[in-house]
Amino acid sequence: MRIFFFLLFLTIILSLSPSSAGEDGFVSPSFVFAKNISENQRIESAVTHLVSLKEQKNITDNNLCGIDALNDFFGTPREIIISALQNVPCTFLSHLQRVVVFDDINKPRALAGATSLHLRFDIFDLPESEKVIIHELGHIVDLSGIQSKDFRTTSAFKDGSTPIYQDDPSVEFYSISWLHNTRWSLGTRSTDFVTGYAAVDPFEDFAESFLFYIKYGNTFRVMAKDYPQLHKKYEFLKTKIFDGQEFYTGDIPDDTSIREWDATKI
Repeated sequence: MRIFFFLLFLTIILSLSPSSAGEDGFVSPSFVFAKNISENQRIESAVTHLVSLKEQKNITDNNLCGIDALNDFFGTPREIIISALQNVPCTFLSHLQRVVVFDDINKPRALAGATSLHLRFDIFDLPESEKVIIHELGHIVDLSGIQSKDFRTTSAFKDGSTPIYQDDPSVEFYSISWLHNTRWSLGTRSTDFVTGYAAVDPFEDFAESFLFYIKYGNTFRVMAKDYPQLHKKYEFLKTKIFDGQEFYTGDIPDDTSIREWDATKI
């Protein structure tokens, strides 16, 4: 009985073995063994490659935060956008619904609304492309990522004709340096902004500070030590937007009173 089961088992094994026979149907056991090693090595190499690709895809997917708006971007443009997204909390990126490329060379490099990002066709050829996108993402975080909850009491600030409500967290940031859209608070100076462009209005103040926090963290912290309003802005971003995460990026300035016009050009 044992011999019967052994012969049955051997027959099944032989019938399930990969076809590696010659024309006469016979292959020496040593050749089969060597061939299987070779195949296994190739399979292992392929599997390793696929796992590597899967891991890369997972990293990419995490950086995308599940944003369907980026599905049409490939190659360098996609890499630049992902690089810009990777340090922005997904909580805020979930509000990004559309990414549009436009071809009007007379328009700014990029524009953003509450839920959309508009990129000029040549932006991906510019050395500052990632910074420009981060700046625009700052607008999206500002205008839709943090919002009012009761929509009752209007503040002194407006996004165009749309009122910004008093309990909107952005109002706390704006009020550090602004009385309303076009007037600085009493005692505010140009050095209370991270760049010259940040001093244009509260929304650019937020977006430039947002970019500065990510790309020039070291610079921002040193400047904040000398200027109380900048310290308040830094702490707002640290606690209300980035949940305590800080970035050790950028240089430590010798003179904290110098301001560039545009953070994307630094």
